[in-house]
Amino acid sequence: MSFDFWTRIDDQAVKAGLQRLAELGQDMRPVMRDLSRLGEASTRMRFRTQIDPDGRPWAVSNRVAAKGGRTLTLDGHLGDSLSSRYGARYAEWGVNRVYAAIHQFGGVIRPRNARYLAIPLNEKARIAGSPRNLDVELVFVETDNGKFLLDPLSETFMYVLVSQVTIPARAYLGISADDRDDMLDAIQHRIEGATPNA
Repeated sequence: MSFDFWTRIDDQAVKAGLQRLAELGQDMRPVMRDLSRLGEASTRMRFRTQIDPDGRPWAVSNRVAAKGGRTLTLDGHLGDSLSSRYGARYAEWGVNRVYAAIHQFGGVIRPRNARYLAIPLNEKARIAGSPRNLDVELVFVETDNGKFLLDPLSETFMYVLVSQVTIPARAYLGISADDRDDMLDAIQHRIEGATPNA
């Protein structure tokens, strides 16, 4: 498995703890396993708490504001793709979705091959994805509230058309102060386990 998106954490306290462990000449895989599992568990918790590694609540998505639920969890694909791995010299965790980075860092999405982005307004449109995937000829309608694609048979607005969408950053990868403490405790536990009893 390869990660489509990952981030590097340079935390000096964690690195110093790892260096002490390395100096003991022990196998680093057990502690790297501990660190990767701690990182993965903490990241999974962020999808439940909706709070970034710095303790800031995520911006609530429009869907959640309108219908309830949790942000970044409509289908659960992003959080479900989270996994971790480790080796003698690394501990890492991340997600393998191509849209992972836009949610981590935020940004602006613009159409590439069309004039507008088509944002689904109902479940049928969401499942279809693109208006081209529907089995009905949609009609362009412009109102005071914006531009839409209408299903003339059901008289239902299927998509709203926009020139761009701004996605706020909702960091889920990273380590919090509590994560760092837990990682240092795990390293300390391994160091103490590697030190002969006096």
